[in-house]
Amino acid sequence: MERSGLLLGLGTEASVAQRQGELLDLGGLELRQAREEYHQGGLRRRSRGVVRVLLALEAERDDRLLVSGYVAGLWGRPWRIDPQTGRRKSLPWRDPPMSFALS
Repeated sequence: MERSGLLLGLGTEASVAQRQGELLDLGGLELRQAREEYHQGGLRRRSRGVVRVLLALEAERDDRLLVSGYVAGLWGRPWRIDPQTGRRKSLPWRDPPMSFALS
């Protein structure tokens, strides 16, 4: 559950959550409500916060989740294979803040 919270900006500090909300293209209200639910404690409430964010995401959420996970420091730079050329194609991303840099 902790990794899901980091990925979706629920278990992070407010400034990081705001940046991840922008990356995920979430409205501020949805993210704020999900963060409140997530921080109420208990596995059930935390799960509801995660589900609330996942339901708020629309098409192409997979790319946005890859970029968000990179910014949260959960994995490396995101990329995909271009089906036409068979080459790796970087997804749009910005370097994460130093506190999130992967070691």
